[in-house]
Amino acid sequence: KLTLKKYSYIIIDDDAESILKTKTVAASFPELTFLASAVNYQDGLHLVLEHQPSIVFLEIDPKDTISNLSLSFINELYRFFSLIPRIIITTTKKELAFEAIQYSVFDYLLKPVQSIDLVKLVLKLKKNVLENNSVEIRSEAASGILPVVQTPQIVENPLIICIKSYGDY
Repeated sequence: KLTLKKYSYIIIDDDAESILKTKTVAASFPELTFLASAVNYQDGLHLVLEHQPSIVFLEIDPKDTISNLSLSFINELYRFFSLIPRIIITTTKKELAFEAIQYSVFDYLLKPVQSIDLVKLVLKLKKNVLENNSVEIRSEAASGILPVVQTPQIVENPLIICIKSYGDY
């Protein structure tokens, strides 16, 4: 049975209506779990430190400059974490995308966030997890650290023996 990978998230945006719209669209995705939201840099930082989400939806061009929201928020996270949450930029300006790429953000979504944007995001998250798992398995094999495989036990008078072989995929 496959288990559904869950991604917890926090929204940091100085526009309450925008937070609500993003949260509403994300609510239809069982993979995404809302934790909290903040309207400024300091409250957002506290939430991320407290909850340690998988994802942070971050506005980098706030309506109110007093909120202090910007890409510098990402630098601050590196002060506390060696591995930061995946940062998803949500903003109305596509011109800021190049600068965001310089900060190695996971994705860049134009507001208002649409359902198809989150479909793509969830698929990208799943692909990223699969690729990371594959890299870990390959590095373990290269280093000689392989998973322990139990030897099969001999069963006397078996009714049916079913052997499934997997080739190299």
